[in-house]
Amino acid sequence: MNKQFIKFSFATFLSLLGDQLTLIAFPWLLMSLSNEAWVIGMALGLIGLPRALAILAGGVLTDRYNIQKLLVVSRFSSGIVMALMVTLLALGLLSLSFFIFLAFCLGLTSAIGMPATPTFTASLLGSDEDKVRVGNGVILGIAQIAGLVGPIVAGFLLTYFSNTQMELELEGFIYIFIVDMLTFFLAALTIYNIKHYEKKETTLGASFKDTFNEGLSFLFERKFLVLLFTYLAVINFVVHGTIIVGLPILVSEFMGGTPKNYGLLLTTCGVGALFAFASAKFIPSISTRLFFIVLTSLDIITAVLIYSFVNVEFGLYSFAILFFVGFISGFIQLNIFSLLQTKVDKKFRGRMLSFFMFAVFGLVPFSSSIIGWVISSVGVVMAFELMALLLVFTAAGFLMYSAKYRYTYSVVSN
Repeated sequence: MNKQFIKFSFATFLSLLGDQLTLIAFPWLLMSLSNEAWVIGMALGLIGLPRALAILAGGVLTDRYNIQKLLVVSRFSSGIVMALMVTLLALGLLSLSFFIFLAFCLGLTSAIGMPATPTFTASLLGSDEDKVRVGNGVILGIAQIAGLVGPIVAGFLLTYFSNTQMELELEGFIYIFIVDMLTFFLAALTIYNIKHYEKKETTLGASFKDTFNEGLSFLFERKFLVLLFTYLAVINFVVHGTIIVGLPILVSEFMGGTPKNYGLLLTTCGVGALFAFASAKFIPSISTRLFFIVLTSLDIITAVLIYSFVNVEFGLYSFAILFFVGFISGFIQLNIFSLLQTKVDKKFRGRMLSFFMFAVFGLVPFSSSIIGWVISSVGVVMAFELMALLLVFTAAGFLMYSAKYRYTYSVVSN
């Protein structure tokens, strides 16, 4: 790994750590600003709303402008938002409406830089697929570590600044947001100091809309990418909502009912993904021709594991199942990122990565709402079993569809 990539890895860890701190602190701050459940739910929904659309905009910006400068602006803007939140909190002026507005802005500034991160990784490491895979393993591994460290730091600070009745004091939020602000500013400074020359074909003559439409045309001319992104959107619609809404309910009703067990299960899944990222150098990549066969087979295995998870007595086997689910998920992420970073034309790389991220994250708010209704109708265990069954049928259906038309599986040409 070159020195500039190490700098970028450090900056990525800092910005992801900042994201994790806000992820933990925001819901608690919301509850101190309003005790109405519907207001809290609406506010959290508004906070997450810009992410999907901003990811698509970030893909266009990544292909139009210098990626390094875009990342600096994204991180620095996030730091400014957190500085404003700290100031309003310290002055006692942070109302619910101000908070929602600033959190909305933070969602925009963070999401705009998301497609730029993997694009800049590939730009730093070149076109060698093995190097890019290992680099992805590092960046994705850092994301997992930040996901483990961030909640611990935020939890410690929130507990430390709670009073004897364990009621949170605003001072705790101020310190968390100061740390958050500093991570964003330091990340921006680190990226700014990376020495990297990027030759980019200019698209500034075209409008933003034209650049986006050009990306769509590029996508729809490549059946492999259309099939891949459609498949990922369907799979994540089914799986993410069930995990996000269903797992805490499952733990509450059948697995001890404690937040500790819920946290341990999520951590185990994260550690499984971390192992996959750490193994990037040793596990062979999936060839393009076999991509859908391997991808759908792994999803069918995941479905079997999830079905087993809800039908066994809670214990070591439960943790072992989620470890392997996390490992499979990490392995798939690693290969998809590497495929798009090395096989797609540089001119369109940011936009294709943004379409991929939209397929993964864009429908999660809708799936969470639907899964909540399903769980209330049939129960949490049945909901997980239905999810596993849908996963099997979806994977098998897409595999047969791709085989029937015998696509050339070309990412580069139509």
